Amino acid sequence: MIDVSLNFTKGVTMKLNRFKVLEYMARSGIARQKVLAERVGVTPQALSGWMKGDAFTLESLGALCRALNCTPNDILDYPNLFGLAPVTPARMVTAGAM
Repeated sequence: MIDVSLNFTKGVTMKLNRFKVLEYMARSGIARQKVLAERVGVTPQALSGWMKGDAFTLESLGALCRALNCTPNDILDYPNLFGLAPVTPARMVTAGAM
């Protein structure tokens, strides 16, 4: 058996795709980040930091997704783990789709 688990404690982080967050804000009828921050239960400064790449907790991610009616896959960018271009769910291709 091959172990393909990843140790995410060694500096590997996922970041919000701010353009996707803005897209889901529009879909949810949320016009301002201040309103989203209130719905998530954080300060506007914290939300602004996340949008710029600051770290966030899984609890915060869950609250953000509930406020935007989306899943984490919808708004996260995945790290470059193996020297490949960063992947967002929109760019993922399922096997056999070609």
